[in-house]
Amino acid sequence: MSEARPVLVTGASGFVGSAIARALVEHGIETFGLSRRTRQTETGGIRWVQGDIRETSPLEATLRHCGTVINVAGRTGLPADDAEAAEFFAINRDAVAALAATARQAGVNRFIHISSTGVFGPGEGDFDEESPCRPANVYEQSKLAGEHALRAMGGPPMEIAVIRPSNVFGERHPWHKLLTWMRAVKRGRALLAGDPEAYQVNYLYVGDVAETLCRLVRHPRPLPPCLILNTPVSVHAFFEATTAAVGGPGSGYRTLPAALLRGAARLLEGVARRTGRSSPLTCEKVAELTGTQVFRSRQTLLDTLGFPPLGLEAGLARTAAWYREAGLL
Repeated sequence: MSEARPVLVTGASGFVGSAIARALVEHGIETFGLSRRTRQTETGGIRWVQGDIRETSPLEATLRHCGTVINVAGRTGLPADDAEAAEFFAINRDAVAALAATARQAGVNRFIHISSTGVFGPGEGDFDEESPCRPANVYEQSKLAGEHALRAMGGPPMEIAVIRPSNVFGERHPWHKLLTWMRAVKRGRALLAGDPEAYQVNYLYVGDVAETLCRLVRHPRPLPPCLILNTPVSVHAFFEATTAAVGGPGSGYRTLPAALLRGAARLLEGVARRTGRSSPLTCEKVAELTGTQVFRSRQTLLDTLGFPPLGLEAGLARTAAWYREAGLL
């Protein structure tokens, strides 16, 4: 089985990658963590390798020891110009394909690539692994191009699986995702659009990503070529779960028409840019709270794995507790 040999996690010093690496160690799986940052040889049970997925030759010796590679490394955000856009494709497509080719040559059995539900692009209704992808920005386009590059080289002797998580939140998020939302809910100042039951959110707790990847590593059978990870709920259910997590006032929210809420977000973001302060309401958050697009997996393997291991409510509770301990909530 592939877990009998060590696992290499790329992007292991990042938000999602570090959660996966820590979980693997907790499961007793020998883990190498690739990071561009300077690291000690071993910390927290992780055997650190300093490097970059754009330079695969230095990784060959490590890869020869590994049975599985979990590739989390990638370029996120949006490019500022054409040169930066080219870098997205150089990392999210070309470097990923080169890493997979090097892993195959080194005798790696399984290559698990972390992509994103963003490859679907905007839309309405239910999306599953077979739904068409219409990426709308450079990040989404480059991630989909990376998937295509991997599929073009798939097949024995190395199994390739693409994992598409949705909007990941949790402890240690680099820009404290959901903190502003949790503060608003706790203070009874949450603003929602229209009928909160009519809109859907696609959030996924980082602990569920990490635990599920551990179970995939241990899974002895071939993995599906593509797998969505998501815990979708209505905005109203999301509000209620957040209220329970932060100890808010229950029904303390106001509703505005979606168009008015988007306008308020643009106004507040403009004020925030001028004053150097963070905005209590952002266009990104409004978009997340006014969606009708839902990502659902059609893979029965998730039932076998017991997904989600923790669930949205537990994830929100753990994240809120972490914010409280940090003095942020």
